[in-house]
Amino acid sequence: MAPTPQSSAQGWSRAARRRQRRARALTTVTVSAVEARFSLCEAKNPAPVYAMSEATSVAKQDVTAPYALCVPCVWLPTTHDAESSKPFFVADDAEKCRELISRFETASPEQCRELAKWLAPVVRRFSLSREGCRVVQKAIEMTGGVDRDRIVTNLEPHIMELNESPHGNHVVAKMVEIMPPTAIGFVIDAIRNNTVLTARHRFGCRILERLIEHCSEQQLLVLLDEIVAHAETLCRHPYGNFFVSHLLEHGSQNRRIGIIQQLLKTLPQLAVHRTASHVVQRAIDHSNDDVKQDLITTLLQAESPHSLVEVASSRYGSFVVEQLASVGVGQEEVRQSLVRGVDSLATSPFGKRVIDSFGLGNGTAAVIGDALDSTQH
Repeated sequence: MAPTPQSSAQGWSRAARRRQRRARALTTVTVSAVEARFSLCEAKNPAPVYAMSEATSVAKQDVTAPYALCVPCVWLPTTHDAESSKPFFVADDAEKCRELISRFETASPEQCRELAKWLAPVVRRFSLSREGCRVVQKAIEMTGGVDRDRIVTNLEPHIMELNESPHGNHVVAKMVEIMPPTAIGFVIDAIRNNTVLTARHRFGCRILERLIEHCSEQQLLVLLDEIVAHAETLCRHPYGNFFVSHLLEHGSQNRRIGIIQQLLKTLPQLAVHRTASHVVQRAIDHSNDDVKQDLITTLLQAESPHSLVEVASSRYGSFVVEQLASVGVGQEEVRQSLVRGVDSLATSPFGKRVIDSFGLGNGTAAVIGDALDSTQH
């Protein structure tokens, strides 16, 4: 039986009412409208069902205002195990992270505040991401006051985790570089009980270097005392040696002397070590004449198998001895010691470089003879 005009009208009316109800609902939550306003919501791959974040619901209150709050739209998982479900996919999306960085750079103070408010709850996840850590660094750089504190406060419990992360360490370094020294005490406190381990870590040693550059010695007193006490072993370490060298360059004179006193105990052995030799060179570079003389005297008094000639004949020790050719103190004593072992030096490709550095090569037999005569008298 064909439907009557009246029944068709009633059916159409019910459908119309349903469409109207859906339209009213979408006026409040229109995903397509929010996506049009915030391009970060354009997920390239299918994703599970997500709940909208609080910041996004704020943005939806007025979808017609162009970037009124400049709050990016992000989905958070409804599952209780947020960590295992990779909730913040924006942190791993290079394109979306670049857009966030651009927004921080061009945003007004109010917009930066809203961006920081959105970022704060997910800042740890971003900091541990290759792409997201750049967003966090930009946020720390572009925000200030309460907005920056909101971000930093959520990172404080995770400092050691960030220090050891290939991406998170850049975030901690940015905090040390940007924030006032008095505001980063929590970074120092986190490292205090793990100073040596941090100095030996591939990424942690970078944080210690930044602290040396931006903080006072009084702030780092406990850390530096421990580093100096372990300087001899640290300079042999493939990562620890970088921080000891950095401290020799940027630390106070007292710290420099403290480190060198530790190095003097095994200086000849350190001079031929693959990594420690770099620290010895840095010690020579940044010492005053009295300390340089102590270093040279220690090398001159060493006996086999680490005599000065043997050090000069080794792969890494040769660079240390070559450096002594340009040192203003003790140069003549070093030269005379090398003259006595010139034949042994000539048998080593590394020793030949030392011979050239001190001008003991071919054509200088008379000079060598005179030097030998002067040592005999």
